[in-house]
Amino acid sequence: EFSEGGGRLVDFVIIKFLHVASAGIAMGGVAFALWALMPSMGGIDPEAAEKLMGGVIPRFGRMIWIVIALLVLTGIWMIVVVTGAGVPRPLYHSILGIKVILALGIFFIAFGVLAPVKALESMRQNRKRWMVINIHLIAIVFFLGVWLGRI
Repeated sequence: EFSEGGGRLVDFVIIKFLHVASAGIAMGGVAFALWALMPSMGGIDPEAAEKLMGGVIPRFGRMIWIVIALLVLTGIWMIVVVTGAGVPRPLYHSILGIKVILALGIFFIAFGVLAPVKALESMRQNRKRWMVINIHLIAIVFFLGVWLGRI
């Protein structure tokens, strides 16, 4: 139960802030890479571009893995708290299920374009296409999260 002045409400607000801030960092990072960094790479020497990407990808990857960990932990915490408070209704569960499935897809695409896994080499070679798909999925998940907050 969420009561005014109660620690549980404060905890929920802090956890939700961490969840939304993490999602915002992820979306902003993907948007920056897709719409600023990658187009700028075409205008520089291929050797310099490769060197730059060699520095960017590990840093971007660490940021994304931290954000994914925060999203998973805070997401699970919020699901437990909200369902424990008796708030959810059937529509809530349906939207939440879609949001979780899409989030898992987003995480997989992030793994595919960043991790040096031989089986996912084609994803890295088509990084731009996968990042475009991911930015759209992230926008849908944001929308669903806002919707959940209103149910």
